[in-house]
Amino acid sequence: MGEVIYPDFSRRRTTEQTVNSGKLSLKDAKMILGKLPSVFEKYSFYPDGIVLTDKGPKVAVYVASGEGFNFTGRYFLDNYLHPRIESIGGFVLDPFKLCAEFRDPRIENQNISVSAKKTMEERFGTVVIPTVNYGLSIPRSGLLFAILDGYPVDEGGSSEIAFMATNFGPVVVARSDFRLAESLASGTNWAVRHFATEKYSGGSYHEDPNTDLAYLKALRATKQIIDRKLEKWFADTAKWQM
Repeated sequence: MGEVIYPDFSRRRTTEQTVNSGKLSLKDAKMILGKLPSVFEKYSFYPDGIVLTDKGPKVAVYVASGEGFNFTGRYFLDNYLHPRIESIGGFVLDPFKLCAEFRDPRIENQNISVSAKKTMEERFGTVVIPTVNYGLSIPRSGLLFAILDGYPVDEGGSSEIAFMATNFGPVVVARSDFRLAESLASGTNWAVRHFATEKYSGGSYHEDPNTDLAYLKALRATKQIIDRKLEKWFADTAKWQM
């Protein structure tokens, strides 16, 4: 394991102002974090969410959910959802893994005071998360795939849905939870659901209680978006080479 580099907490205000305005440059992100997330060091990201990999161009898919907070959710992401997204031409951007590269390992030290741990958590929440997720990853994604299982739905994921749909591109949502929200017609708050529509973001919402059909439908919709973006990429590339 190499040298641990901690985010520059003194630049928090500048970070928030820059992130609020949209995409954060790699140079600014590196200045704030001390280093870039490894995925942004290794791969080249182009407009419309295109990522050039050793297996050819892919479309960056930011996966928004609360699943990464527990073992069962993590297992689901790693063994069900992420492989399926990758199999249809997607390049998964997992915020849990991206941000984990900058989590201060000292937080696990039982000899550190509560106030010191609180400061570390504040640094993580006000510097790392907005820089990595909202400044770098979401703005460079071709689409956002959101999991809204759970009741109530994950707050972070809900915020990211609105951020992506309003500023950058399509949102595809899957929900298999049978619990309803405040309406007999939906398992999700209508305000959150609004952003995952063809009319608003070019995305779609898929709800199918107690089955995997919601995910299968959402993956089908995701593939259609990926196919369109890759088709445009190859067409544009052919024009550049003429």
